Amino acid sequence: MYYREHAGFGLIFEARVATELAEFVRRCDRARDGIWLLLSVGRIEGSVVIDGADAQGAGANLRWFIFSDALRGTGWGTS
Repeated sequence: MYYREHAGFGLIFEARVATELAEFVRRCDRARDGIWLLLSVGRIEGSVVIDGADAQGAGANLRWFIFSDALRGTGWGTS
């Protein structure tokens, strides 16, 4: 429970994140959406998602941008 431990959010928030990510994966279109993972020694240490479902209207959304504690503050999110 990442957000519970790091930000004090409850289980309802954790469930919402999981549900929205699952919905995104089901409708993901490689022509407009993207999921990138940062791997280090076979472990996922970070992720970023671009949700382009409304790119033509309101614009694409940056979603689920997160890095492990080990990488936070090391510059990976700036390049």
